[in-house]
Amino acid sequence: MGDETRLLIAGCIILVFIVNLFMIISILFPATVDQNASFQQQAPAHSLQDDTTTETAVIPSPTPLKAPAQIVISATPSPDLAASRPSSYVTIEPKEITTPEQSRDLSTSTFQRDFSNYVTIYSMNMKEMTQNLPYVSYSLATPPLIIDYNVIPFNITHIKEIEYKIIATKYDVNLSVNRPYENAWFKVIVRDKATGQVVAEDGYGKAYGLQTPRQLILYRGGNYQFEFTGQYVYVDMSMKVRKEGNIQ
Repeated sequence: MGDETRLLIAGCIILVFIVNLFMIISILFPATVDQNASFQQQAPAHSLQDDTTTETAVIPSPTPLKAPAQIVISATPSPDLAASRPSSYVTIEPKEITTPEQSRDLSTSTFQRDFSNYVTIYSMNMKEMTQNLPYVSYSLATPPLIIDYNVIPFNITHIKEIEYKIIATKYDVNLSVNRPYENAWFKVIVRDKATGQVVAEDGYGKAYGLQTPRQLILYRGGNYQFEFTGQYVYVDMSMKVRKEGNIQ
């Protein structure tokens, strides 16, 4: 191979290398090339000075921002606002600071009636109630008349069979459940003996609830008839009147 052939091959290799180099540069830096090209395509700005036309570069200057308006908050009301307020018709005076009283037991101050001057005119001691008890009559001259009573309902027992198993062993147990009988009741009815009109009534069970002990008080004098009825209960009861004016 001659020297001319070697030079030709070397030139071709160099040319291919240069072409590849330009292709790599255009791939890696396309934005720079486009920006330079677009910058060169922009039309130059013109300004008139006398009769001579010259090309000058126009550099935009940033518009200065206006400072925000300051908001001033004043605690002093404006004269218009102060004038619109109504005039005061009262006088505000300071209050003395007092130390609260210490808590005390209120049970000692609860009102309790003094029965020292009362007489028991009728009573029951664990009386089993039926609907055939006789009436009780009394002419009350000086009220009040106080009926205190406590109701003890019958207890009923249920036997319930329970079956349970522990591992492989089976057990049968009879469980006894004691509870007050739900149909137990007691009633006190006070009537005017002359007219038969019901003056007062109270009781236990049914519509009267299950609260016991209870109290019934008559605050008006008169000739009264008392009816005590009930079922499935025992009753402790006392009927008291003031001794003065009632007992001779």
